[in-house]
Amino acid sequence: MPLPSPAPAVRRAARLALGAAALVLASTATVTAAHAETFDVYSCHLPDGRAAAIDNWSSQTSGSFTSTFSDCTVSGGALFAGLSNTVDHNGGDQASWRFTAPPDTRIAEIEATRRVNAGASQAFGTPIYQLLADSTVLEQCSQFGDCSRLEGTVRFDVNSAQTISFTSTCSGQNGCPARSEPKIDAAFSRTRIRLRDDIAPQVADVGGTLATAQTISGTSSMTFNASDRGGGVYRTRVFVDDKLANDQVVDANNGRCAEPFQHAVPCKPATAASASLDTTPLEDGRTVTVRVEVLDAAGNRAVALNRQAVVDNVPACLRQAARDSGLFLGDMPCNPQLRKNSGDPNGQPAAQDARLIAFFSRQVPTRCKSARERRAKKRCVRSASTTITRANAGEKVMLRGRLTTSSAQPIGGATVWVAKTVEGAAPRMIGPVATRPDGRFNTRLADRQPSGTLKLYYFPSSGGNEHVASGDVRLRVRAGVFLSAKRSNSRRVAFRGHVLTGTANNGVAVALQVSERGRWRTFRQLRARGTTTRATFTTAYRFIGRPPSKRYRFRALVLRQSGLPYDSGNSGSKLVRLRR
Repeated sequence: MPLPSPAPAVRRAARLALGAAALVLASTATVTAAHAETFDVYSCHLPDGRAAAIDNWSSQTSGSFTSTFSDCTVSGGALFAGLSNTVDHNGGDQASWRFTAPPDTRIAEIEATRRVNAGASQAFGTPIYQLLADSTVLEQCSQFGDCSRLEGTVRFDVNSAQTISFTSTCSGQNGCPARSEPKIDAAFSRTRIRLRDDIAPQVADVGGTLATAQTISGTSSMTFNASDRGGGVYRTRVFVDDKLANDQVVDANNGRCAEPFQHAVPCKPATAASASLDTTPLEDGRTVTVRVEVLDAAGNRAVALNRQAVVDNVPACLRQAARDSGLFLGDMPCNPQLRKNSGDPNGQPAAQDARLIAFFSRQVPTRCKSARERRAKKRCVRSASTTITRANAGEKVMLRGRLTTSSAQPIGGATVWVAKTVEGAAPRMIGPVATRPDGRFNTRLADRQPSGTLKLYYFPSSGGNEHVASGDVRLRVRAGVFLSAKRSNSRRVAFRGHVLTGTANNGVAVALQVSERGRWRTFRQLRARGTTTRATFTTAYRFIGRPPSKRYRFRALVLRQSGLPYDSGNSGSKLVRLRR
């Protein structure tokens, strides 16, 4: 049976009310262009149809048989507010949902996809739906206003509202009687609320190489503390000469701080943050302006850093200073094969956990195995390994070793570098040696080497300085002393000689000795002077009286001394015959 139409007076009163509401709407819901200081919050469903959070909404009911619920987790679900059509409702009975903007933000815009059903009215009793920004009506629907159904998406600009709500209400003193059709209900399946946030983030406690170092290299970073009073701290952006170089989220906040936002405060209001810059694509030696900005969820930004720095991506070990210092920076060895942006393996298989051993090979006397060799008094020798060896100046010494993985697998085709530390000097690389397929290697050290400690280094890759080192092996070299003796007359002998000095700068103490009754006796002390590689000396000795006719054997002796990188050594003996 059709419902009776409302009285004409009631219909006129309803139209006047709707017209007044429309005037209020026109004066308050002004069009506001979107600015960078706004961000959107989606509820119930995202634009792609996935379920969205609704924790920004709260529901309220008053009166009996009024209901609100959410089934947003299912496809087609919505936020629902309505009055039951099976019972009578009093005027003022209501079901509603409300979104409240968080502190320091205001609502600038709402877009909603909704479905509204409005049932029949009676005199002074009307089921009515309303969408409000604070107390301002954005839209409403009731059969007094010739509206029984709304469906689709609407958008409204609002003037800095604090709340958005939609209500299903029984309005009027006569109430709303039970009906067979829906009385009043509203279902919002998706909302997008644009929040305005005018407060920029705050930054404090800035530190790190990107913020302080005069030169930057590799991946340079900075740390700081950031806070924000609106949507929270969202992103950091790094600019190089006003060009974006890095853009990253500060803290994902367990997935909340990600667009499209589903929460009114999606990001953390305060957090420790960092920013980094990969300088490797930049030109070496170039002075750049680095600016780091911190953005909140709305796009407000604070400048955390704005400074100039010099790009310096040449590894320290590739600098001329490292080359001049023998490929050592202090005690740290530099990879002689180091290349920028390279990582070629050194040997097969290249191994970070390789094992490297080094030793000298020398011949030592041993008992001859056969009786024939013993009867012939043959000199039998055997090879022995040692980490300390003595050598004469100018003698070439053989250094041997082996390179394997931690599981004893040979590393063949690898380059191993020999470093030497001379007493009183810094270590220096003196040359490479290649391993054979069985991982073994040997190299003959150059002659005229001073005493020192040798260590071998293996660098698994040309892309870094990670290395494996052998144990120390010590080379002890006798001082190179050379002497000539010449009789100038029957009582005078002239001596001339030189010493391989190495690094001695203050001269070398030399003792001239003569052999008497099988023992060497020092008869003169002098100092040889010259360059850092060769020091010379000259002197003469005059015999008192008329010496007997005989042969004298002389030599020059150099003892181990400060500044001389050799062990004690002596010259060969020189025979001088004196006659009356």
